[in-house]
Amino acid sequence: MPKKTCKRLSLKWDEEAEEEWEQILTYYTLRNASHAYSLKLDKELQETLAAICERPGMGQEMELEGVRRFSVARRFAVFYQFDSEKVEVLSVVDARRNVPLD
Repeated sequence: MPKKTCKRLSLKWDEEAEEEWEQILTYYTLRNASHAYSLKLDKELQETLAAICERPGMGQEMELEGVRRFSVARRFAVFYQFDSEKVEVLSVVDARRNVPLD
């Protein structure tokens, strides 16, 4: 389950983003008949989000104003926006897919 806090800024998950991440973790758990890889992915996402909370401007700017993208485990992309109080996770997707952003 995604964590809700960061050290510097608060962390908020969009409901759909949270569902996307849970589906990704469930897929790999079922595919591998083990939680090991899913736990590893979740840990990498949490570490990435902690880094984003410390330096929210580090993600790649997207065409949509205020939206940034950052890679997780070289396979996934987290899309987020931030302000002076919080980072909001908008989506987590398989980065190998073409992702429409409009």
